[in-house]
Amino acid sequence: MNALPGYRAQSLQIQQQLQSSDKDILNLCTEIKNGVVDNQKVLNERLDRLEKREKNAIRAKLLDEYRLFTDEAKNPMLAWSEMEHHAFFELVKDYEDLNGNDYVHSTVLPAMNELTVVYSKEEPIKTENSVPGSVSFTPPVAGYLMASYVINKLLEEV
Repeated sequence: MNALPGYRAQSLQIQQQLQSSDKDILNLCTEIKNGVVDNQKVLNERLDRLEKREKNAIRAKLLDEYRLFTDEAKNPMLAWSEMEHHAFFELVKDYEDLNGNDYVHSTVLPAMNELTVVYSKEEPIKTENSVPGSVSFTPPVAGYLMASYVINKLLEEV
């Protein structure tokens, strides 16, 4: 029976050590949680800055395209290819996804919608395994399309 008080004292000592360890673990968890929250804030700030940069870069590209295609000195026909049209409006979608909504919507889009889209309605000629065409073939064909557009416009005026 004399051993029981010794076990009781040992048990109380172990209990105090465990409570102390629990407090240390709780403090460590709180520190980790605070660190994660702080890191999340930093990451969110960086993400916001990156999104702003991306939005500004897209806006700059849209404005460059606007200045190029709506300038009659650079683009006397006020026309663009179907591929340019598609690429431009894909950029607009990206810009809108980044909550861009300013001068681009009020001025640029209406002007760009006024441009004539030049394209060919012909189906590509298929050979055995491939569609004929090459990079060197494309610019002259685009020129022919533009020329046919100009001639048709001139004939409409006569």
